[in-house]
Amino acid sequence: MLTWNQTKELLSNYTDHTFGPTSVEANLTMVGFQNANLQGAYLAGVKLQNANLQDADLRYVNLAGAKLQGANLTGADLYRANLVGANLVGADLTGADLVGADLHGANLEGTGIITFNGSKHFAFYVPWQQYIKIGGVGGSVLGWLRTYKMVGAEYGYTPEQIAEYLGFVQMCANKVGA
Repeated sequence: MLTWNQTKELLSNYTDHTFGPTSVEANLTMVGFQNANLQGAYLAGVKLQNANLQDADLRYVNLAGAKLQGANLTGADLYRANLVGANLVGADLTGADLVGADLHGANLEGTGIITFNGSKHFAFYVPWQQYIKIGGVGGSVLGWLRTYKMVGAEYGYTPEQIAEYLGFVQMCANKVGA
C-alpha cells in the first residue's frame, strides 16, 4: 500500500511544487495503487490506463480528464471525486462508491454505469449502489421516486423537464425492481 507521501514522491517528476500538473503529463499506466490513500490528490489529466486502484481511497480526488481506460477501480472510494471528462472505457468500477462524484462528460463505456444527457442536467445511475445523481443532487432510486417533483421544483425544472427526468428515474427503478 502506498502512502500519500510515497505517492507524492512517485509523482514529483511530473508535477510542480504545489502538486499540480505541469506541461508534462504524469504517466502512471499499469502502476499499482491498490489500497492507496490518495484522498484529495490533484491528478487531473494523469495517465492511469490499466492501473490497479482497487480499494483505493480516492475521496475528493481531481481526476478531471484522466485516462483510466481498463483501470481496476473495484471497491475504490470515489466519494465527491471530480471525474469530469475522464476516460473510463472498460474500467472496472464494481463496488466503487460514486456518491457525489462528478462524471459529467466522462466516457463510461463498458463500466455498467448508465448515463443520461437531459435537457437541463447530466444524470447517471450506479446499479450496484442503486444511486442516481441528477445535476448536483444524488440519492437512492427510491428516494428519487419519492422526491422528484419537490427537487425538480426547487431547482427550477419545468413540468416537462420533471417528466423527462422522472422517465430516467423510472427506467433505473425498473432495473432494480423498485
